[in-house]
Amino acid sequence: MRILLLVIALALTSMPAAAREEVGPTDPAELETFLAGLLPALMETYHVPGAVFVMVKNGETFFAKGYGYADLETRRPIDPDTTLFRVASVSKLFTATAAMQLVEQGKLDLHTDVNRYLKDFQIEDAYGQPITLHHLLTHTGGFDDRFLRTGLTIGTPIAPLGQYLAERMPPRVMPPGELISYSNHGLALVGHLVEVVSGLSFTEYVDEHVLGPLEMKRSRFFLSVPLSPDLASPYEYKNGEYVDLGYDHDLMGPAAELNTTGTDMAHFMIAHLQLGRFGDQRILGEKTARLMHSQQFTHHPSLDGWCYGFYEGRRNGVRTIGHGGDWRGFRTSLVLVPEAGIGFFISINLAVSGPFYRTLVDALMDHYFPAAEDEPPTPPSDFEERANRYTGTYIPNRRVRGTILKLGEFLGAVRVTAKKDGTLMVRLPAGASAGDYIRLVEIGPHLFREPGGEVDAAFLTDARGNVRHLALEQFAFDRVSAFRSPRVHAILAGFALVLFAGTLVGWLLGGAARLLGGAAASPFSLASRLVAGGVCLLNAVALVGVGYTLEKVNLYDLLIAVPVGLELLLVLLLLSVPLTLALPYFAWRGLTTEQPALLPQLHYWLLTGTALLMLVLAHYWNLLGFRY
Repeated sequence: MRILLLVIALALTSMPAAAREEVGPTDPAELETFLAGLLPALMETYHVPGAVFVMVKNGETFFAKGYGYADLETRRPIDPDTTLFRVASVSKLFTATAAMQLVEQGKLDLHTDVNRYLKDFQIEDAYGQPITLHHLLTHTGGFDDRFLRTGLTIGTPIAPLGQYLAERMPPRVMPPGELISYSNHGLALVGHLVEVVSGLSFTEYVDEHVLGPLEMKRSRFFLSVPLSPDLASPYEYKNGEYVDLGYDHDLMGPAAELNTTGTDMAHFMIAHLQLGRFGDQRILGEKTARLMHSQQFTHHPSLDGWCYGFYEGRRNGVRTIGHGGDWRGFRTSLVLVPEAGIGFFISINLAVSGPFYRTLVDALMDHYFPAAEDEPPTPPSDFEERANRYTGTYIPNRRVRGTILKLGEFLGAVRVTAKKDGTLMVRLPAGASAGDYIRLVEIGPHLFREPGGEVDAAFLTDARGNVRHLALEQFAFDRVSAFRSPRVHAILAGFALVLFAGTLVGWLLGGAARLLGGAAASPFSLASRLVAGGVCLLNAVALVGVGYTLEKVNLYDLLIAVPVGLELLLVLLLLSVPLTLALPYFAWRGLTTEQPALLPQLHYWLLTGTALLMLVLAHYWNLLGFRY
């Protein structure tokens, strides 16, 4: 029924809009009717408890309305004036705005080594190139990612931002200015630079120079304790029920901690659409605002890229800039259409997959900015000859490399395959905004487009012409060999688990048979069997346990503390190391002294080789030791 409602709503909203004298919506009542045919159906389909939608146009709030409930228990309705939402990464736009104010004043320079400003710590030297504010604002600093221990339970005292970054700034893992690798820590560092050069704390600076002039009276960084009664409750819909996810503190405050209302966000959008002016206040000069809104980095001239703080988008040939946010039961999107003087903001209180927003934004843009009918690109007749240059496994360039959360690569891997119709199929990670997969048609050297869609992609090559990266709009994926493919590793782990479990069951049944006098004695010594049995048991329990824990644990809680159960599983893996290293000795001893039959001997050697391989893979996935 929910899917049927959504299909009907989309059919209605896809009807041609009436002739307009100006670009975009002209009548708030018409917009309200349009949303009434779309948003409630989307909310029902994706089980969204509540949403706020705000649109601004020509320097004024054009439309603002709440839908559904801020709290399911009390049935408190969403109010665009008072209901507070945690907008997560949309916070970065405020941090970028604050930094650009200081650039305008000459206190920060976009292309100066940030170490010249930092006082209490320094960013490590690497690749013979410094990190600059330009790199940080375009997410091209080249930092590793880090999530573990980046949050605190609500009400816990929060360390100063500079202290946290000094202790926890991720290492540099790639040259700056080459690839986009989205970085929360990078934008948190921007917030600290604001502190250093202004002499104020980040929250004091933003309150005084951004939120205050914009009359965002109900907005603030970091949740106040006790919590405001106007704060929306965050939910997850799981197994047919709503789960309240609660609240936390994010230690990277400038990157994620803004709490705001729909009405307040209208003021921010108006200021940026008016190139820094809100009423008689100005938060940015026109030149600075234009610089902030201009593309500053892209992987390819034909792809959208990053501005300073904003990322670019394109729908029906119309350029947009904006940002999204997703954190612990809240999801937010802010979209500006500069050429039309229009912006819209929507925030919901549910951890929901990307298609909700893709469907909503696409419907809005199709309705108010309809595209001309274009012929879809035709696959080149000779593409099959070079398709294999692009096929393979790609993993997100933005990923965790140094802790146990490297396991996230299993969820983020992208598979590119060639189809017989001359296209490439890109299998996307679960929850991707574009759906499960996209098809790509070659339209130029290493450049591809989605037929009938808006997705452009480019394959980036090294100096020898070998494909090394896949760029999907603003995001980059690294091509990996079969040995580094999460899919291959999953197959190996599955084989190992079957071998370990099967060996244990077989030996237990054989032992029971021998006790009953119904089977011959084992061809291996007791020590050989005990060592092999220990390896099988420890590895089997660890493989099942780690997979189960990461499947069931609330990932947001994992970012605050590692569960005791997971730590115990890591202990089992450590205990397996000396036993695994002893296996080759016992395998050789069985070959030279015990001399069992060929089949048991091959089995023991297979067990030895598999256990050693699992040891290598455990090290590769940061599962040996407590790598947090």
